[in-house]
Order: sequence, then C-alpha cells, then structure tokens
Amino acid sequence: MNVPEGTPMETTLSAVELARCLPPGKLRQEYLVLLELVGHGRFQHKLLFCAHLSLAMVLFHYWSAHVLTQPVDHWCKPPALFAHLTREQWLNVSIPVVEDGQGNRHHSRCTMYDLATIVFNGSRVEVPCDGWDYDLPDDTHTLISKWDLVCDREQYLLQTFAYYTVSGVLVPPLLGQMADRVGRRPVVFTALLVAMGSVFVATAADSFTTFVLANLLIAISGEAVHIMTSILLFE
Repeated sequence: MNVPEGTPMETTLSAVELARCLPPGKLRQEYLVLLELVGHGRFQHKLLFCAHLSLAMVLFHYWSAHVLTQPVDHWCKPPALFAHLTREQWLNVSIPVVEDGQGNRHHSRCTMYDLATIVFNGSRVEVPCDGWDYDLPDDTHTLISKWDLVCDREQYLLQTFAYYTVSGVLVPPLLGQMADRVGRRPVVFTALLVAMGSVFVATAADSFTTFVLANLLIAISGEAVHIMTSILLFE
C-alpha cells in the first residue's frame, strides 16, 4: 500500500524506545532519568505503595480506637465484704432499677444503694459508684473498662476524640511548612519513627494520660506521612 508523502504515521513506540533513538550521550541519559522521575516506572509504583500503606495506617488507627471504645454494660463493683455474692444477687440487692428515655428498665450503671443505711435502718439511699464491674469475659479489657471511662468519667473519652480531630486538622499544615524548609524525606522518616515509638508507648501505658498523649502522636505522625506521600504521588 502506497502512502502519500507527508501523511502522518502512527507510532507504537514507547517513550523509552523513543529515547533510545536519540544520539548517545548526556542528552539521552538525562531524558531517561526524566522519564524515570515523571513516568510510571518503579519509583512511582513504590510511591503509590507507600501512599496506600500510610492511608491504611491512619485508617487502622481510627478503626482500633472505635473498636476499643464500644459501649460495655457495667454496674457498681461490690466491696470486698460482698465479693462472695453472684452477679445476680449483687444486682438485685444493691443496684437500683432505673428507666431510660425509651421506657426500658435496667439496673443503674452509675449508682448503688448505700449499704450502711440498708444494714442499720433498712432505708435505700443511692450513692455514686466507687468502681465498676463490666460484662466482659475474664482477662478481657477495652479502653472503657481499663480506665473506667463511664458515668462522670465518660467525658474524658469524648475529649480524647476531640483532641484527635483537632490535631489531625491543625498539625499537618505546620508539618507541611516544615517539609518545605528541610525537605519531605526528613519529615516523613521522623514521623515514621515517632509513630513506631508511640505505638510501643501506647501499648505499655499504665495511665490514661500517657495513652492519650501517645495516641495523639500516632495520629499526628500518621496523618503527616499520609499527606506527604500523597503530595509526592500527585507531584
């Protein structure tokens, strides 16, 4: 088939194959390096993997916080003198029955009868709980049961989620400005080290304050890594 002169020809050559058609020397080498940086080669695949991995880290962190803070049925813990009672006996003797907003009746989760007044004069005066038992299997704990985040202490849990949200909004832009000054790689690597160290601290935390601070660092560093890798991916 004869093709008229001047008719444009379609080519199936890739950018790399076209680069190899260039004369040997510095120009071709620089062009190949440019393709490696802005094309869809191994570097971009690694960057895409890191972006997905950082996103998974952020999602798993928030998912774990949601799972570990699920509501747990609880009631006032009996003192040592009444520890021999079964759960049903303790609830029937010392825990008042209340009605919720939907008309359902259940044992109170935050108050109990003053045992001293019951013993001496038979009256039933409600007093706040000094501790709680939870409807959980033996040797099983959640954030709520470990630090008694119920009743008047439930506000601490709400404040913790508020801290996570605020830190996730305010801190990453500041880290972005820092990355513009010192470079993204130092910021990303530092954030990864902080995240790994904070995970160990949160796991071994023996106080609620330490646990909250460690999780704040995990949230901040995780968001920083995710944002930095996503920016690099689109650039």
